[in-house]
Amino acid sequence: MDFDETVAVLMPPQRVTNRQVVEDGISQLTPGYTTNLYDGIQLAAHQLAMHAESGRATRMVVLSDGEPTAGIKDFASLVNHAGEIKQKGITCTFLGFGEEYNEELLASMAKKAGGNYYYIPQPQLIPEVFRTELQKLMTVSAMHLKLTLKMARWVNLRAVTGHSVPPDSREFTLDLADLERGSTMSLVFDFDFTNHPLGHYRVCGGVLSYTDGGGAARTVNVDFVMEFTADAARYSAIVDPRVSSAAQVSAASRVVEKTIMGLKTQQITSAVALADLQKTQALLVSQGRTTEAQEVTIAMQAIQRGDTGGAEKTLMGTMVNLDQGKSR
Repeated sequence: MDFDETVAVLMPPQRVTNRQVVEDGISQLTPGYTTNLYDGIQLAAHQLAMHAESGRATRMVVLSDGEPTAGIKDFASLVNHAGEIKQKGITCTFLGFGEEYNEELLASMAKKAGGNYYYIPQPQLIPEVFRTELQKLMTVSAMHLKLTLKMARWVNLRAVTGHSVPPDSREFTLDLADLERGSTMSLVFDFDFTNHPLGHYRVCGGVLSYTDGGGAARTVNVDFVMEFTADAARYSAIVDPRVSSAAQVSAASRVVEKTIMGLKTQQITSAVALADLQKTQALLVSQGRTTEAQEVTIAMQAIQRGDTGGAEKTLMGTMVNLDQGKSR
C-alpha cells in the first residue's frame, strides 16, 4: 500500500504463492509529493488485523523517505498511534532512507511499536534490510511480551533503560519487543533504596506474560530479591558478569543518545563525537555487540566525511537496538 495525500491498498495481505502478483503490486507504486504516515499505518494495521492468525507474528514494515506532511503530523500523536497498533498485536518496523526523513520520529515509533528501525543510506541496500527483517520475523518464538511490576513500599524506581516510566512509579507495565529464537533480553532497572534492616528482602515482583510460537498464552511470576549485608567482603565482591554486561550496554546506549543530541544541537564538535564513539565502539566489541559496533563505525566514517546527518540517522538505529536489550 502507499500513503501519499491519500492512502491506498495496492495489494491486500495474502499468502505469497505467486511472485508475479507481488511484483505487479509493487509496480503500481508511484512517486508522490506528500506523506500521510498516520492514515497509512492505520489502514495497514486494519488490513493486517483482518488476516491475523493465532501463533503467527504479525508485523508491519513501513518504508519512508520523508517526514509526515499530510494527515496527522504531530509527533506525540504518531508515536502513541504506533503504540496503539502494538496493543492490537501488530508490531511495526520502520525503514527510512534519504536525507529528509525524521529519524527521531521513526525511531520513537519503532520503539513504541515493538519493532525495529533501520537507516538505509543507499537504495541498493533495501533488499538486504528486508531480508534481515524477514529472517527475524520468521524466527519469532515469543510475542506480545509484557512485564508488569509492583514496587515494594520502601523502593523507588528511578528509570528503566529504553522505556519511558514516570520516576517513582509504584506499579507499571512494560511492552517489550518480540523475541527471536536463540535471543535473550536484558533490562536494566535503576532503583533507589532507603536505609533498611539487614537480610533478604523483596524489592519488587510481578508477572511476565507472552504468547509462544504455538499461539499459547504464557505467564511467569518474577521476583526481585536483594540481600542487605554489613559484610564488606560480600558487597565488594565482583559483580555478576551478566549484570555488568547489561549495565555497560545500557551506558553505551546513553552515550550514543548524548552524541546524537550533541550533533543535532551543535553542542559538541565532530572531534568530541568521534572520541566518544570510539570508546563506545570498543565497549560494544568487548560485549560481543558486533552489529552495533559496525553501525558506530559507519557513523564515525560519516562524521569524518562531514555527513553528520547520516551519522545521526545511523546512530539512532544503534540506540533503538541497544535499548531493546536483545542479544544472541
